[in-house]
Amino acid sequence: MRTLVLLCLLLSSQHGFSKTIFVDPNSGKSHSSGTLSSPLKTLDEAVKIANASVDNAPVTIRLFPGLYTLTERLDLRSKANLSTQNRYTLEAYILPDDTAWRPEKMPVITSVADTAESWGFPCSVGLMIATNHVTLRGLKFTGNPHPNHYGFYYPVGSEDKKLEDLEITQCLFIGDRFSAPVQCGILAHGNSIVVDHCVFYNCRNAIVYWKVDSMRTNCAFTHNLVVGAYQSAVWTAMPDSNFQFHNNATATSNFGCIKNYYNPPQYTIENCVFSETNHIRGEWQQPDTLVAKAETAPDLKENNVLKNAIVQMAITNTTSMQDEIPVDYMSLVPGSPGEGLNVGLFLQRKK
Repeated sequence: MRTLVLLCLLLSSQHGFSKTIFVDPNSGKSHSSGTLSSPLKTLDEAVKIANASVDNAPVTIRLFPGLYTLTERLDLRSKANLSTQNRYTLEAYILPDDTAWRPEKMPVITSVADTAESWGFPCSVGLMIATNHVTLRGLKFTGNPHPNHYGFYYPVGSEDKKLEDLEITQCLFIGDRFSAPVQCGILAHGNSIVVDHCVFYNCRNAIVYWKVDSMRTNCAFTHNLVVGAYQSAVWTAMPDSNFQFHNNATATSNFGCIKNYYNPPQYTIENCVFSETNHIRGEWQQPDTLVAKAETAPDLKENNVLKNAIVQMAITNTTSMQDEIPVDYMSLVPGSPGEGLNVGLFLQRKK
């Protein structure tokens, strides 16, 4: 028996076991075990445990419904040897496609952090991704109401240009320009940044794919809904070798897609709809100026792009005294232009 126990310990030290940490801001307790039956109370505690894990195995933090308030930047990093299969995952306990999901079941991550230095300039950041192979899934990020950051708040960031493999899926980023702004839902250096089935509502920019050491590779923006981007839906700063931009809907926004003037590679806007968007494409030029680009510009091809159509989103029942959020909220309703693109939080349409 002693030999069997030693063998099991040896195998676990070599291969590790998947670690899942549960957090419930309503019923959890500080310094608990973090199990399903004894969840932690705060996201900060769970991240400390996950960051300290040395097992070469996946680590997952699962968040029960509730409000998670960050008072300072929270870094997701790892001492383990993560991989595309063995990931660092931060996700909702109830995901958007689960039958028990309702809009109010999304874990809400909000930040009231003051300004600090990130990316070399003063700003406020919610989650800073500081390791490879990270997944964020099923989370709701709101704007930061702290007045000292002058609107420069980034719910998700990554400032290490050597990092790769960041997956953000089925997340909602929602801001208010005048009270709780989101300068950019995601501001990320590095490669293999994939954003899929997310919704960005009233964020100045949905995402900026920023710096890499050389040619950026394997980044994608697909099946997303962007509403009210008062600067741009997507911004690609550096040269991209195979950037994927397809099956997206952009509504009531300023620019659909911006490229920096020193980003010449060609890519295709494919299977997309732009509704009440001032400019489909634009370019950042010095000194810090955005200009519209002609539709004939050769670096941005279009394939099956619908323009000047009015998309329709699921709305509440305005005849009721209670403003109930529909289960398919942040979705395009049947018959709306772009409805067949499968954009929004759900992999399968809610009924």
